[in-house]
Amino acid sequence: MLEEIKEKSSWNKGLQKAIESNKGRKHSKQWKENQSKGLKRYKRTKEHQRKITEARTGLKLSDITRKKMSIARKESKNPNWQGGKSFQPYSSKFNKKLKEKIKERDHYICQLCGKTESEAIIIDTLKRGLTIHHIDYDKKNCKEINLITLCRKCNSIVNFNRHYWTIFFKKKLKN
Repeated sequence: MLEEIKEKSSWNKGLQKAIESNKGRKHSKQWKENQSKGLKRYKRTKEHQRKITEARTGLKLSDITRKKMSIARKESKNPNWQGGKSFQPYSSKFNKKLKEKIKERDHYICQLCGKTESEAIIIDTLKRGLTIHHIDYDKKNCKEINLITLCRKCNSIVNFNRHYWTIFFKKKLKN
């Protein structure tokens, strides 16, 4: 046991020396590509990923790091970027009256998780309750067949993998 600890600590010291010796070095594009290819062959197991997550939980990032991360995933660099679609305005037909009509049609229940309006308000910190979701993600299409009631949590979930959710909700409304 003691030898294992010593072995690990000497290994860590060696790693630390390697890291320090590379500080400030400029590597060629080819070198970086080779390093990247070499690392991609190693697949992380679920256990390994869990340990990494545990180790990072509770870590506080500096403001500079947070800004860099934000810039690195802005607009077209974000995998969920839809070409600025979210900045388009809603149709004037998408008003309180229409939203209320859709909620009434759906019996004031989230059509994904089944929460009622009152349950959604309790869970939601902003106390907004249920929302109306455009099935085809087109803000201009305000036909009743294209709208469905969701709680805020489910509405956030369905903004990823949009093709799947479009098909899912179209089938749900047909039934």
